[in-house]
Order: sequence, then C-alpha cells, then structure tokens
Amino acid sequence: MARAGGVGVETIRFYQRRGLLDTPDRPEGAGLAGGVRRYGDEDVRRLRFIRSAQAAGFTLDQIGSCCGWMRGRTARGRVNWRRSGWRRWT
Repeated sequence: MARAGGVGVETIRFYQRRGLLDTPDRPEGAGLAGGVRRYGDEDVRRLRFIRSAQAAGFTLDQIGSCCGWMRGRTARGRVNWRRSGWRRWT
C-alpha cells in the first residue's frame, strides 16, 4: 500500500494512529514473525485522498472529519459528504 500511495510505511502507521486509515488484521497463523497486512483498493483510494487533500492545504483534522463521512459513520456525515464536493478527489 505504501508504494501504491507514494508514501513510506511509517506514514501509513501515522495515519492509522490518527484514525485516518483502518489497520487491517494480520493473517491467521502468522505466529511471532507476523504476517503481511492485506489492504484493499478502498484503503489505497483513501490514502490517495488524504495525500491530495493535504496538498490542497487541508489539515489532518479536517481530512479526518471527511474520512469519517466517507465511512458513513453518521447519517448527517453521509449527507454532508454528498454535498461537500470532496468526492472528486477520490
């Protein structure tokens, strides 16, 4: 995902800590060595959106609010998301 989004692994972890990206589960049976996390197309799309919004001058807090709308966490957020025009960036 880091390569697809044009960022480093630490950037992805930072966004996960900030709640901007979800942290996928590691595969079953990975043991102590750990497994490679599997990210989907939606995760890459959200990462690219975050980077585009930052380049446009939005703060991470503003982007986080929008990411909450993207995930449809609230009915009001879904309505605001549709009206916001942010969809063109994804």
